[in-house]
Amino acid sequence: MSSTFSLEDWSSLAAIITASTAIILALASLLQIKEMRKAREDEYSPHIRAFLNMVETTIASLRFVNIGRSPACDLYFEIDFMKMDTVVDSRIYEQDTMLPSDDRDLILPQMQFKVLLDAFTDIVVSGSYTNGFGKKYNLNQTIDVKSFVDSVNSAKILMRSKDKIL
Repeated sequence: MSSTFSLEDWSSLAAIITASTAIILALASLLQIKEMRKAREDEYSPHIRAFLNMVETTIASLRFVNIGRSPACDLYFEIDFMKMDTVVDSRIYEQDTMLPSDDRDLILPQMQFKVLLDAFTDIVVSGSYTNGFGKKYNLNQTIDVKSFVDSVNSAKILMRSKDKIL
């Protein structure tokens, strides 16, 4: 029994290696196509965010914004207004559709800016929405009221010092 490979053996081995390489490349291409499709879908999906907003100089609101590139549908959010670890008040926010760059303000139970920090420590928003094809997205967001109040107060101080300089 000879341990040398014949020309036919080398040809068969080359064919097997070529076929294996083609299969691996085909699978890699399929995975890349799947990733590209997911990236495109993510790029053109709705993205809802909630944050505190000053409606007027003394009134705050909870603002919902669609920062995505497609409409959000069937929006449903439960909003818990927390004082430490206790739910002080709750609201439900529902909307059929929110277009890209669209926003909605929800007036807070304690909308006066001066009492906001005394009334709440956190605002917890949880819920879901869908894209135009029915794919569901979840929103679970906690808003720190103290950080918001501190940033607004800092902005007011800056504005006052700017007015004094001018």
